[in-house]
Amino acid sequence: MTPVRRADLVERIDAPFGLVVVEAVPGAGKRTLLTQWARQGQGRVFATGVQAVRTPAELLAHTVWAIQRAAERDGLPFPSALREPAAPADVTELVDVLTGMLHLLPWLRVVAFDELTEIRPGLVVEIFDRVRREHPSLRLVLATVDGTEHMAAARRRGIPVSLLRDEDVRLTAEETREYVRTAIPGTSDEAAARLWQASAGFGQLVVAAVREMPERVAAGDVEPADLVPMWRSWRIARRRPAAGSSFERAVARLCALPRFTVRQAREIVGTPQVDQVLERMERSSFITREARWDCGSDLFTWHGGLRRLLDEQARDTLTGRQVEARLERMLEVARATHDWPLALLALLELRRGEEAETLAVQRLWELLTCDDLDLAPALRLLRRDQLASSPTLRLLELVMGRRGVPLSSRDDALVPPVLLRWRREISSLEPRARLARLAPLAHQASSSGALDLADELLTRWLEIADDIGEHLLAHPDAEVVSAALIALQVLIQLDRYTEAHAAHRLARAILAADGRGDCDPSGGRQAELAKARALLAWLDGSPYRPSGSDPIDLVLPTSRRSFDIVVRATSRVLEALDAGDLDQARRLSAGALSQVSDPVRWPVLLLVHVLVLLMRGERAELEHLEGRYLGEEWRRRHESPGRRVRPIATLVRVLLDYVAGREISPDLEAAVRSARLLSDDTESPFGQFLVSLVATLRGESISVARLDWVGRGNVRVRDAALLLEALRAVKSGEDGLARVALRTLGLEPSGVAPLALAAGTPAEREEVIRLAAEVMPPSEVARLKLSRAYVGVSPDRWPSLELSEREHELLALIRDDRSNADIARELFVSVNTVKFHRTNLYRKLGARNRSDVLAAALRFGL
Repeated sequence: MTPVRRADLVERIDAPFGLVVVEAVPGAGKRTLLTQWARQGQGRVFATGVQAVRTPAELLAHTVWAIQRAAERDGLPFPSALREPAAPADVTELVDVLTGMLHLLPWLRVVAFDELTEIRPGLVVEIFDRVRREHPSLRLVLATVDGTEHMAAARRRGIPVSLLRDEDVRLTAEETREYVRTAIPGTSDEAAARLWQASAGFGQLVVAAVREMPERVAAGDVEPADLVPMWRSWRIARRRPAAGSSFERAVARLCALPRFTVRQAREIVGTPQVDQVLERMERSSFITREARWDCGSDLFTWHGGLRRLLDEQARDTLTGRQVEARLERMLEVARATHDWPLALLALLELRRGEEAETLAVQRLWELLTCDDLDLAPALRLLRRDQLASSPTLRLLELVMGRRGVPLSSRDDALVPPVLLRWRREISSLEPRARLARLAPLAHQASSSGALDLADELLTRWLEIADDIGEHLLAHPDAEVVSAALIALQVLIQLDRYTEAHAAHRLARAILAADGRGDCDPSGGRQAELAKARALLAWLDGSPYRPSGSDPIDLVLPTSRRSFDIVVRATSRVLEALDAGDLDQARRLSAGALSQVSDPVRWPVLLLVHVLVLLMRGERAELEHLEGRYLGEEWRRRHESPGRRVRPIATLVRVLLDYVAGREISPDLEAAVRSARLLSDDTESPFGQFLVSLVATLRGESISVARLDWVGRGNVRVRDAALLLEALRAVKSGEDGLARVALRTLGLEPSGVAPLALAAGTPAEREEVIRLAAEVMPPSEVARLKLSRAYVGVSPDRWPSLELSEREHELLALIRDDRSNADIARELFVSVNTVKFHRTNLYRKLGARNRSDVLAAALRFGL
């Protein structure tokens, strides 16, 4: 076959087909190809990061964001009315919104998506077809591992379709040779050919080899095994177990399961060497191990999309009857181990709808509260007629598909009544059983957006726990401990931190009373309590200073659980701020926001990110954050009239209003000052801190003695409140009051970052530091000097920076990740001239590399 070059591929993508499917295994280079294609012409949009998109609202949000980036890149118009479109509730609403948008974007010709793995292929093609009826010139490009279903769906609808395969996308021998010669001058053709053979043309491996072992590439000394550590997915393709080996048979059996415990692996594999098999799979990066309290054992999950690839390879060698037998075995093991999500998944794949509905009715509690990423797609694959006759499966499909998405009017008519019916049915149970059932129900209510119901259920849960507390300690129960851990997480999501402490104390007391360890045989529940204690300690105002073993080390960085991500991020970010490392704090908070599936449900995570951006003076990023997260869903969850005021969420709003220079609204101020804010605890530290912050921003004075009393027991709040009062006094020229506040603060050294000083100008901060030197210990004065690194965001202290027209052009090209040679061709200058301007730009922005340049440009509003 004649090799296909990248230039030819771009032309094939632009051929007049309605749908182009780019089918290749992970890492073959399809994303790089589409990035290059998108940059080579106007009207091309490439949406990445859509692997986890599951709902119409999420698909629309990613599409709008990609279109906006393409418009900015090519200098094309993007109406401001499109920046925050209404969230569609279903496919019909999504089609209507997209159709209307395209009338305002006449320049848009083609949209490409990278791996829409969580949306049914037929549904993707259906959406495209319905939009295309109004806009016949629109074209779609889909990058995927397997495009068979996309192709079939397009042909059924009469859409012209083209297919680019794996071997087309990979680099040819000639392209590899050209790249190696450019990157490593003097490399022989034989050495380049050797690299091409070793990498099988995978662009990711070619680039990695040139970067990490240039001498060996130039010498032609590269073997396939040398490239294995550079790419985990490629390892599977190149180092598959020997055919017929016991290891291969074990992998072929296990890949039927999306995740599994040790016991399940033993049941499935059926050989005594299971532990060795799992160890080898983990060592070879097939799987990763995660300690889980909810399954009483370590849980193994597959890396990325490897299970799908392995499962497809295994199915190719099996007959239909053998595939069915494998699913039957999976169902048997799931039932034996009480893994109801896995059992339901097996029944759905076996197409036994009646049994699946029966299981869903019997085990609705466990299924509603599970976070099974493989179950949701299986439910979405059910036909409408199947769901019509299976109301419980329909409920599961609705709830799982809309987690973290605003409820539509249709959802409002279905979800809360079902939850209320279940609440009525459990009201007749004995108190211990009600505790076990109410917490998962509150979790589901919160996930579905029924927050008033979640509040009500948790209040009832806390009342029952208080009534029978002595009985629970006399008769420890693992199910009640699990319920307390679920209640604790939902209470944190709902900003009810004082009551979260109560749930934490209950779980800890039950485990302490369990002398035999029956409630926590694996230690997983203790680990969960340690994580929660770390987060609650920060919310209590304590500096993050772990002694002995650090509970945050129990939280795996790769964990997909939002609670784990939030716990780790809040603790580590505050640790970095206390140490004065703003860059590290920024990386941690931004990374956590990108990992959490629904940041709007975690105001505490948004709060620490806002604090970091405030310290760094990133006004543009703060405005973007407000537009992205504090929209309709935020207001519905945290700011609905008449609903309980959420202290952390309210603090986020106050800070962002301050950043934008907006007056604090009378309604918000009334809520802050009202007793409702303190309804959980009349000494709520964050509630009182809000009162002091609002007063400081308005220039009003608050009694220093009162502030000292309010902050007692909460180090950070006491520190911030007294610093705010000192800052307010300096602003109004009342140095005597400022000294009183600072002297009071110095009586109990805190060691935490002086975050509140970001509310002042550099001159005001210096005045506070000068006065502090008169009345505070030297160590505390040194701590306040950390604020000199804070930029803040008030207009009168915003740094100014002038760039030349040429530097502005250069900055735009650096943003697009262009090389010096590309920039020189674009600007019609020499490479040395580009280097000269680039050096000057880096010097002006105080940057060392491209990432620093982009961060500084954002910070200075460029």
